[in-house]
Amino acid sequence: MSDMRISSPSTATNGPVRPNIFLGVTSTLNIDKPTLEDLRATENMITAMQPHKVFDTPEGCSQRRKVLLELEKMAKEWIKEMTLLQGRSEEYAKEVGGKIFTFGSYRLGVHTQGADIDALLVAPRHISRDEVFTKFSDRLRSHDQIKHVKVIEDAYVPVIKMVFSGIEMDLTYARLALKAIPNTLDLQDTELLRNLDPRCIRSLNGCRVTDAILTLVPDVNHKEAFKCALRMIKLWAKNRGIYSNAMGYLGGVSWAILVARTCQLYPNASASTIVHKFFRVFTQWKWPQPIMLRGFEENVLNMQVWDARLNEQDAMHKMPIITPAYPEQNTTFNVRKSTLSVMQEEFDRASKICMLISLNRTNWEVLFEPVNFFSKYKHYIIVQLETDTEQDHLEWQGLLESMIRFLIENLETIRKYIDVACVYPSPIRQDPLPSTGPDAVKPVFKSSYFVGLQFLVAGIDLHLAEPLKQFTDRVYEKARKNKFSPTGKIALVYYKRSNLKEQFPNIDIKRKDTFSRLMKQYSNLFTTLNPRKSPSPPRNSLAVSSNPGSPRVHHESPQGTTGAMTMSPKPNGAPSSPQDVSMRNASQASESNSQMDTNGDVTKRETKRKHELLPSSQPKRVRSQSPPLQEHILTPELATPYELERFIPPFPLGKDTRKDIEIKLISKATTTTTS
Repeated sequence: MSDMRISSPSTATNGPVRPNIFLGVTSTLNIDKPTLEDLRATENMITAMQPHKVFDTPEGCSQRRKVLLELEKMAKEWIKEMTLLQGRSEEYAKEVGGKIFTFGSYRLGVHTQGADIDALLVAPRHISRDEVFTKFSDRLRSHDQIKHVKVIEDAYVPVIKMVFSGIEMDLTYARLALKAIPNTLDLQDTELLRNLDPRCIRSLNGCRVTDAILTLVPDVNHKEAFKCALRMIKLWAKNRGIYSNAMGYLGGVSWAILVARTCQLYPNASASTIVHKFFRVFTQWKWPQPIMLRGFEENVLNMQVWDARLNEQDAMHKMPIITPAYPEQNTTFNVRKSTLSVMQEEFDRASKICMLISLNRTNWEVLFEPVNFFSKYKHYIIVQLETDTEQDHLEWQGLLESMIRFLIENLETIRKYIDVACVYPSPIRQDPLPSTGPDAVKPVFKSSYFVGLQFLVAGIDLHLAEPLKQFTDRVYEKARKNKFSPTGKIALVYYKRSNLKEQFPNIDIKRKDTFSRLMKQYSNLFTTLNPRKSPSPPRNSLAVSSNPGSPRVHHESPQGTTGAMTMSPKPNGAPSSPQDVSMRNASQASESNSQMDTNGDVTKRETKRKHELLPSSQPKRVRSQSPPLQEHILTPELATPYELERFIPPFPLGKDTRKDIEIKLISKATTTTTS
């Protein structure tokens, strides 16, 4: 599966002759071995991560292995019993088998302390899905070490959730068209998918994708660098509030694919260098150019695969990251314009911090410093959930988290006025205090989800009651369909930042990010690297007022809503009131990609090229709009990854990283097709 090809040698200016090594869909950018400085940087990075429990203990790893072995033993015994109950022979029942596979972070080897295990039960064709989700789930409940068994059969990927000896587990199921399941079964065989139920295919896809990622990461020894870098990226994403597939950010598989793609471009780099390159590459990536670890397989089973050239809906995806296993799918279909904007901002922040780390100006802790979401925006919509019991609260909370992206979608429809609508993945829980006696108060379990708003224009009346009501109606309709407790209530309330502490006293609205201080301290450094910056447009002011006499936005029940949230310009000379808030919003200045020559001077060069939407896995001639025989001077550090992906073969290999080394890309007239 590893798409590795070696083309004819190319010669970099004043450099040795090296082959173009293709990993994935393009050639590598650099194959240099790590230096002692790189290895020391990796050690420092690991030291910084250790207090955050990103490495499991030996005892924890041993416990996970025991749990998986016990679960597989239970599954095999149950499958054997079901086989005998169907009137099959004793000899056949002994050989029928059954197997537990793992996927996700545990299979990748990057699970943290206390993390759950994603597992897949594979059974032969005579074991039905209904039997697994009823009879086998009952068997799990009867085990003295298994607690909190919950069957979610109507999910997109049906799952049985449980806690086994203190370890949370998500168990999916796939029934294969086989008489028996051998212990040597390889799930990468595409023929296993033939004539399977779509739910089984989706369940199998978790394992197939995880194994494909590990296969496509180059070099056996380099996989340890991949795992270490992925741990850092996941820690960074969680602390910065952008780790949640359901809420429109990226999930674990998406982050793993991005790190694996970076490893393909730098196949011999250390973990710290991979992290640095990761942010460097994806800060400049031209979305929706897709990320792919390999080319498409032939669609031999005629399944639906992601292809923006053929499917109009696929072409609308904002940030496509494609799975490397057939049938290829986009892992980021939940990403919205606002969440993409937030992630791009975080990529840029992290890239600058990595630069300062490489210059010994700061440390790794600054990179994954937790985001202060409540000092980032001036306006918030709070989605409040209330239930009477904790079990009902967990069910409603899972439903709300899976659907809150639709709230962002509704707000983004007001695109002329709302620039960013960003949800914070971690809700604030407010559990009831213990209360007993005759005057005991009925417990109410509460959770609050925060959506930060950034407005674009001024001088308007903005009514948000309708898009918010559409969201609550959708949630209530889904709750009724899933037969949730009718006691669950959802309320949407508008707050300005200065009023948040009245309702949530533990929120810190004043803490500033260390990065802001660093940017001020080293502003000259970044000005030198990017001297030609477009001036910011004039700032706009916006006054927001709520409708007095009624709640801003409130939904008492699935049937009705009261109040509205309006935004209007503040009259000249009008006194300030507690319900009024003024906000200034500056549009982001557009920055052109700059390029540094060997003397350290920064020059600006814009390229205008037409590219296909998808990168090809086959070598192509380099295209250029320059006159024949003219050379383009590019550096892997400063050329956009969009250019890097599209130029195949890309750059002749030369010394890379943080120095101003010229890499020449020969124009079409002087380039020959590689083999």
